[in-house]
Amino acid sequence: MELKSIAVDPAFQRKGYGKKLIEFTIAQYKGKYATYLVGTGDVPSAACFYEACGFHRSHILKDFFIDHYDHPMFEDGIQLVDMLYLAQAL
Repeated sequence: MELKSIAVDPAFQRKGYGKKLIEFTIAQYKGKYATYLVGTGDVPSAACFYEACGFHRSHILKDFFIDHYDHPMFEDGIQLVDMLYLAQAL
């Protein structure tokens, strides 16, 4: 199973809502899939968030955001280049 997108309004970030969303999806799909994958921009805040939710770094897709978007993508003021995948056994 792969999470394609999750977003929490900046006014509500760092209050546990994102982690609760992840926990909910884990509870819903545990036993139905073997692995939960998350693809995100290779920035420290995203990696730390998913690692705090129990994911571990799996692999990187080099130049993903350069090759698949017609404009530069930014997160936390950092231009996204590579897609970081994290995984968790379900």
